[in-house]
Amino acid sequence: MGVVKFGKYQLKSGIISPIYVDLRILISSPKFMDEIAQSLIALLPNNGIDLICGVPYAALPIAACISVRKNIPMVMCRKEAKSYGTKQMIEGIWKNGQNCVIIEDVVTSGSSVSSVAQLLRQSGIYTEHAIIIIDREQGGPAYLKNHNIKIASLFTLTELLEILHQENRITKEQFDETNLFIHNSPAPKIPSELKFTCSQLDRLNQIIQSKQSRLCVAMDILDPTKLLQLTDEIGLEVCAIKLHLDILLSNTNPEMIIQGLCNLSVKHGFLIIEDRKLADIGQTVYNQLFHGVYRIAEWCDMVTVHCLPGPGVFDAFRKVNQKLLENGKHHQISALVVAEMSCQGALTTDSYKDQCTSLIKMNTDIIGGFVAQHPLSGFDICSSNISYWVP
Repeated sequence: MGVVKFGKYQLKSGIISPIYVDLRILISSPKFMDEIAQSLIALLPNNGIDLICGVPYAALPIAACISVRKNIPMVMCRKEAKSYGTKQMIEGIWKNGQNCVIIEDVVTSGSSVSSVAQLLRQSGIYTEHAIIIIDREQGGPAYLKNHNIKIASLFTLTELLEILHQENRITKEQFDETNLFIHNSPAPKIPSELKFTCSQLDRLNQIIQSKQSRLCVAMDILDPTKLLQLTDEIGLEVCAIKLHLDILLSNTNPEMIIQGLCNLSVKHGFLIIEDRKLADIGQTVYNQLFHGVYRIAEWCDMVTVHCLPGPGVFDAFRKVNQKLLENGKHHQISALVVAEMSCQGALTTDSYKDQCTSLIKMNTDIIGGFVAQHPLSGFDICSSNISYWVP
């Protein structure tokens, strides 16, 4: 059928491989697909399975076959939410605490399985098992073990090659070249947990623990009097408020509003986030934070930013914090990275989110978290060291 292809193929991990296994085309052979499903069923845990979930997209038809044969309900995780309808990331019916087994076609690094597991766990679904057709032997099992996922596979890539060679389906040159590639491709190191070290994270965690609240309220209010009144009313229940100071009515006295917000922050114990979504060259961002009408750096805890301008944005925050220290102020500010937006038609694609991830990892001293509707690749949403702000 052409499932196994030889040549030069770039994998999701970026590695150039002499072999590519394309199990998507199995949908053209119901017989083979059913046989593989039956083989995978033999690898399922003996009991306690409430749900089946295939990793999109290649594993979905196999997962559906298993679901029908075993009469186990199936849920489906999306790569990204639809911009219409229910806009859900997980389709299907489930209950909190149900146990789900993940089905995947090919595992290389294990990141796709891990991303699905994170979505399931975020929705209250318990998962610790993944059933794989082919393990490419490039670190996937070790990576998934580090994320508390046990895997069972039908074949390793080495075993598949041996079968094809014994059946004279591939040449000796193809067999030797691919075996050499497998043995010379070191498994990627399991990343240690990143440490975000900005001072606001400690304070945020203390507020969350003391209030037992993770609520941040968006105060998109034009009237300054109403802004202060509502903030006073809800202050005890929230860990942060997010505002747009620059949308307040033009007759507003900025200093009075800022002082009022700071007083309420001390009174009720919450962080103040200015939702400016800064996206300019470093010097301009510095001036927006330290100078101007609002002098954001002197009173705000966190400020939202875009990654579009590159690392200069975060350098500006460091420069501002250094200036605050020189001026005898112990107050510091952190950046909240807007990695994803909830508005329809937003250009925050998966590629953009990956680029944000790279910048975030290089600026953990100044970043207090990220705004996103879905987990970012490379970050464990269950970690207490990470601050997700979900619209």
